[in-house]
Amino acid sequence: MSEKPEDDDELSAFDKFGEAFNQDEDKLREFDEKFRQLDEDPLELYKSTRIGGQNITKKHIQRKKSNIDRWKRHMAGYDRHAACPSTRHAGDFIDVLITEDLSKDYTKRILRIIRNMFDYWSKHPKMPHGTGDAKGYNPIEAAMMFKEDKINSETASEARSVPRITVEELGHRLRNVKNLLHIVVMNTQFKYGIRGSQVCHIQLPEVKIEHKELNELYPSLGTHHRIEDMDGDVIYFASRDETPGVKSERPIVMPIDRETRQLLVKYLRQRPPVKSSWLFINNATGNQLQTGYLNSAIYKPAFHPEYSGSDEMRPVTSHYPRHKFTTHWKKEKDINHELVKYMRGDKQGELKNNKTDAVDYYVHTYYEDIKDVYLSNIYKFNL
Repeated sequence: MSEKPEDDDELSAFDKFGEAFNQDEDKLREFDEKFRQLDEDPLELYKSTRIGGQNITKKHIQRKKSNIDRWKRHMAGYDRHAACPSTRHAGDFIDVLITEDLSKDYTKRILRIIRNMFDYWSKHPKMPHGTGDAKGYNPIEAAMMFKEDKINSETASEARSVPRITVEELGHRLRNVKNLLHIVVMNTQFKYGIRGSQVCHIQLPEVKIEHKELNELYPSLGTHHRIEDMDGDVIYFASRDETPGVKSERPIVMPIDRETRQLLVKYLRQRPPVKSSWLFINNATGNQLQTGYLNSAIYKPAFHPEYSGSDEMRPVTSHYPRHKFTTHWKKEKDINHELVKYMRGDKQGELKNNKTDAVDYYVHTYYEDIKDVYLSNIYKFNL
């Protein structure tokens, strides 16, 4: 199997020329601090004046706006204003889209929305993007050039195999990780088969742990209305209707096994003391984690280059735990298909327009069905 070259290597290969001719790949960095000082947000203005005024359906307008919001969340993970990214920031965003197994046309559609925003700014006489060293520079367009082959091949990844990594090897790799945040994030994804976007959006009220010290340290812990009256240690995963940014079609309540509980307790005791409702936060910035950070800072060091992907095999990214989880329950444990759909957050019939009583009945009924089965059969990593 042939290894694919790293895109960063292609960018870095020309470093000597950049130094010789004083060319900086991070051409918008100089505007970052000034944008932070302003009350107005150029992305919100673009959404309201440019996108909101387009002669398209309300659905398409909302879709474009939501993709710009997604770009903002991505850049928040780098502690950089979303109007001032580098080519590498944009490249990481493309990698995130690729890991979600979107069609290449849909991936390009999302990127065009963001690219057009920067193109608009570069031509606007009141914006700095078309001035000085940044003249003619569009970070999204530049990243799309470096990532062109990946966009055209890896988004059509169904033809490539998913790596088969044993539980024993996964445990070995997780035990070799030194960063506690990284360990607990990967463990949580593997134990529940959740996407990178979902683990980034878990909030403290959605985690219920019967632990006096932690409940005093975090008064909001476990206070979400769907789990606050439940017994034992449980975790709630919101649906996309409740929390923008996640993809789960249905809400889920799951038990917390002993190994995951021990990791969460250890992590929460050491979690930086910042005022944030997000369970997992970036230790360096105090901000909510982003999928790009998961892929570049957590999964890449833990699994690459052995599982960096090839023409025949998909790379291990933050999406891999979902494949592993599904395979475990469908093929290795062969449990009821409806229970697997519940644990994955897949759609399961109608919920009477998602009324609160119907949703509560749904999650609590399935929780009772799955609790003992899950705790008896979920894999252990010996962490």
